[in-house]
Amino acid sequence: GLLAPYLKPYYHKLIGVDLSRKMLVNAEKTELYAQLICDDIQHFFQETNETFDAITAAEVFEYFGDLGPLFSDVAKHLKPQGLFIFSIELTDTGRDFILQDTARFAHTSGYVRDLAQKNKLTIVNEIPSATRLQNNQPLASCLFVLEKT
Repeated sequence: GLLAPYLKPYYHKLIGVDLSRKMLVNAEKTELYAQLICDDIQHFFQETNETFDAITAAEVFEYFGDLGPLFSDVAKHLKPQGLFIFSIELTDTGRDFILQDTARFAHTSGYVRDLAQKNKLTIVNEIPSATRLQNNQPLASCLFVLEKT
């Protein structure tokens, strides 16, 4: 939902998938989506045979620890030269990911690079950013743009 206003000029059909009905109600108000689906993203990928020009996940992966299955699903459902655009909160603990006090996960850039390579996704851009504030302080985050090769 967060990226839809920016993507609409580039894609004629946006499909939104979210586990939260409340988020889908908000997304529907934008009138940007061709379809909105209330489902777990992993279940959605298991149930669809569709392939996509782009798959986005803004502030989604903070609710997943192990991203391996999601990267595998994305690689299966992304068209050749398709883009995978997503954000993560960053950690430098040395572990691939950690559960933070905020009840959100943070991941290392190296973990994302490893998953990209394993799933034949090329990193087009890796942009350090601050996607949200926590206690009025910017959180270390990163926006990734990957392409299916």
